[in-house]
Amino acid sequence: MTPGDMAVIDRPPRDGERRLMRPAGSADICGHPVCVRVRSVWATRSDPMVAVPSLYPLTGYASMLRPIEQMWERYRNEKEDSDVAAFYGLMYFGELLTKLVACALISGILDDRDRHRFGLLRQLVRADGIGEWSSQLDAALTGPSAQFLRADLQSHQRELSQRAVAGDWQHESVRLLHVTLGALQVEVPALPSHVPLRQWFSWFAILRNKTRGHGAPLGLECSAALHPFEESIRIITERLGVLTAEWVYLHRNLSGKYRVTALSASS
Repeated sequence: MTPGDMAVIDRPPRDGERRLMRPAGSADICGHPVCVRVRSVWATRSDPMVAVPSLYPLTGYASMLRPIEQMWERYRNEKEDSDVAAFYGLMYFGELLTKLVACALISGILDDRDRHRFGLLRQLVRADGIGEWSSQLDAALTGPSAQFLRADLQSHQRELSQRAVAGDWQHESVRLLHVTLGALQVEVPALPSHVPLRQWFSWFAILRNKTRGHGAPLGLECSAALHPFEESIRIITERLGVLTAEWVYLHRNLSGKYRVTALSASS
């Protein structure tokens, strides 16, 4: 396979779908708790390990990523133990969401003369906390690199960066996280009437650092924060487009052939 070739995932198209061929990009990142090296979000050319959303557009066949399903299962088990265990389980869940969204958006930035994607990835591989992931996600959405984002991902960019009002699911998710922060007595600015979803990731970084990172919340505080925190995360996992798209995992062996592993239930 030459550098210009593309590895595609083949299956019969569903009703209303059409085949999309997308050029490859490049990235090299490590997510947590699932370690993945990413060369291209949409297709690959010469990397042995790739995380790839489906080449087919989402047309109502929403599916949940298996790592997210596994995190929900883990959360249900921890909830049977105690509210404190469940709360810390949601903290790990929030870290997973932050890294998945950051990986998807940054990997969708096209090559340019100033190497914006490389600069963002360079910061991620040297990141020493979730705050750096949130900062680089913000930079990918609103910084100079945003103009080089693939057209396929621009609708997802708008979901994250457009200011939402009360009644929108983005606003509700941020509001519930704001309630969570209040229950844990973590000081943040008042919730504005218009707020983008990307604010969720910034406030989550503060929440993580004030609790699991450098704090010790009381059991009563964890219990009070548990329900709004759970609902906030549930809204994102069910509604955020980049997470409900179909994903597969590609592993290229030495012979140049690919092993395809579905990461979505309907992939």
